[in-house]
Amino acid sequence: MLRDSFIYLLSRIFPAILSFVALFIFIKFMSPNDYGLYSVAIVSIGLINVISSQWIRSGLIRFYNRQIPNFLGKTFTFQLLVLIIIVGILTIVGLSLNLGITQIFLLLFMLSNLIVNEILNNYYRTILKPKLVLFGNLIKNIFFVITLILFIYIYNKLSFDQSLLSYSIGLLTSNLYYFFNFKEKIKLEKDFKLMKAFLVYGLPLTISFALGMLLQNIDKYLITFFLDVKRTGYYSLVYDLFHNSLYMVMGAMAMASLPRVLKQKGDYTKTFNRYIEIVYVISIPLVAALLVLTPEFVTILNSFNYKTTELIIVFVILATFIHGVNSYIYGQAVQLLQKTNIILIPSIVAVLVNIIINSLLLNLIGVLAAAISSLIAFSISNIMILKKLNKEKHLNFYPKKLSYFLLITIVVVLIVWNINLTNVYITASIKIFILTIYIGISYFKFKETVLMKEKF
Repeated sequence: MLRDSFIYLLSRIFPAILSFVALFIFIKFMSPNDYGLYSVAIVSIGLINVISSQWIRSGLIRFYNRQIPNFLGKTFTFQLLVLIIIVGILTIVGLSLNLGITQIFLLLFMLSNLIVNEILNNYYRTILKPKLVLFGNLIKNIFFVITLILFIYIYNKLSFDQSLLSYSIGLLTSNLYYFFNFKEKIKLEKDFKLMKAFLVYGLPLTISFALGMLLQNIDKYLITFFLDVKRTGYYSLVYDLFHNSLYMVMGAMAMASLPRVLKQKGDYTKTFNRYIEIVYVISIPLVAALLVLTPEFVTILNSFNYKTTELIIVFVILATFIHGVNSYIYGQAVQLLQKTNIILIPSIVAVLVNIIINSLLLNLIGVLAAAISSLIAFSISNIMILKKLNKEKHLNFYPKKLSYFLLITIVVVLIVWNINLTNVYITASIKIFILTIYIGISYFKFKETVLMKEKF
């Protein structure tokens, strides 16, 4: 699991580096107003993708090893039927909203490629092909960045439509790569019994994923509604930068673990408890690194006219970590236990809490309210889920040395945070050097108790 996790981590790190390049391009060549629109559009398309198709992807991962005849053919038939229905509905909606034909086509082109990319990505994860996932994600982000640069070269700026088209081209090239490497022979076939099994297992997960995604991004809708799209751009850029980097690392572990644990025969308790420990050991030092570099990030971002504060970034980082624990520890446990209904009520409560806090505070303290509401809402959701999961006595959601690890991390953050030289880049370099030593010590300290137990 650890070896595959490392490859999946690479499949996130390299694309994440390219995503940071894309974010720098957006900072430099795209107005906060246009970035706000772009961010809301990406979230909306992603939400439609989850609502329409997550149940199929969850079913693919869960039932792949059941030796069902023509399983992939039946699964892809479900996905094709859903895609046709969604495209038809959204075309009618777009025309009724008086959107231009070109814009409707662009949005549907992106959505279709995203749905195809997600199911192929999940298929290669399920058959334990992390290198294919790595290259698929790399290709997607490379072509995304290349297309952005081409638009900048031609127009010397980036628009909303150009950014959407660039992202779509990245998805399309990734899909072509996945199709080129697809070796199985399939036949499109309907199987309503299998579809029912997919729905029974995957629908609660789909609702939960959709609620989680809505909770993760509802701030953007509320900022746009209560304030304006420009401030959505300010907040979205900060959120996308920090959330994507930390969530990427935690997600890499989950991408490797669930298919492998599901494939394992017999008791999975030991493997999953080890996975929980590894997630904490890897993610907590990254949280520390992002926190201590917050003052330098603020200085750099504000120099490009994207306004933010240290407090906003701190809340976003902490909320992201708690969200990661929610998705990649508690969420994984729920899937393994096949008790997916556990997370429905906590997710609904968290969304309502987020809406209430933002409605009360956005006009008073600005986008800081969005960061605060995310932290509180995810914390409430985690507490509610953990209360139910604690009945599973064989799963250890709070490893023995976690308190000690957190205490050391807090001390490091408080010490390194206060390093402040005249040059922001020199300060950041010194902090990174100290953090590298801390992360190295953390790794070797916990290697014997966690990592060396993993059988490669």
